Amino acid sequence: MRTLKGRLLLGLSGTLLLLVALLLGLAWQVGKTLVLETNMAHLRYEARLLADEVTQQVELRIDALQRLDRIIGYSDDPEWLSYELRHNDTMMAWFDGIVVIGRDGRVIADWPSVVGRVGLDTSDTEFFKMVRGTRQPHMSEPFTGRASNAPMVLVSVPRINDSGEFVGMVGGVLSLDSGGLFSRLAKVRLGEQGYAGVATASGTILYHPEVTLINTEIAVPAANPLLDQALDGWQGDGVGELFSGQIGLQAYTQVWPANWIIGLFLPNEQAQLPLSGFIHKLGWMWLSLAILMMPILWFLLGRL
Repeated sequence: MRTLKGRLLLGLSGTLLLLVALLLGLAWQVGKTLVLETNMAHLRYEARLLADEVTQQVELRIDALQRLDRIIGYSDDPEWLSYELRHNDTMMAWFDGIVVIGRDGRVIADWPSVVGRVGLDTSDTEFFKMVRGTRQPHMSEPFTGRASNAPMVLVSVPRINDSGEFVGMVGGVLSLDSGGLFSRLAKVRLGEQGYAGVATASGTILYHPEVTLINTEIAVPAANPLLDQALDGWQGDGVGELFSGQIGLQAYTQVWPANWIIGLFLPNEQAQLPLSGFIHKLGWMWLSLAILMMPILWFLLGRL
């Protein structure tokens, strides 16, 4: 009788443990899908917010430069321009420096004054050629300042006289080493390993938590198909291999006025961490419950 009772108890225990394992497996699969959808929705939302904020920051800076252009007029007198720049010191809330460039591409005046900047020839630079050719506001590709030796970008607006002639440009310097335009991105928290980054459409990194990568080229964009599409103007999200080699969640949005891409990245391991902890606790709870039920089953089998 006791042998039969033990066999029945063993069979019920095995069935219970199998049921617990099946329930845990089902909970893991359903939970993974829900966690993926939730994290992806969060990345999409955060990416849109960041893109809207950076777009607004770029547009406000362009507007500020256009107002300054109307104030200083079309004079090429270095003393007059320096005087006007000094008396529009509020521009320093938007930029790390202001330069006025003449029609020949030489810097006429700057503020604050940087030794060696006035007189620099920018006629062969990408930003001068673009502004002179399009006569539209332009965000430059990142470059290393010849006078400051720091990575930066230049927001530029053309100077057009009453006759419609191009007479130079006004530029606002934005340093990529300091906060400013990307200060909001530094506050993004996506767990311990998630992060946000900004790159130009040409594939140069403008912002990254690892500062040594700033102003460097993205290594082999084709290795990440989602990023490769984003560099071509695509906006969206998906799961793919990150530069660290991990599989992760990615979301991309475009900052059209500057021709930039904002990307948010979250390793899959980090995204699944809360679910793993929950399933682990749930498994121990169910195992404890199964062990506590053994004496009850033993008693009931004895009664039967």
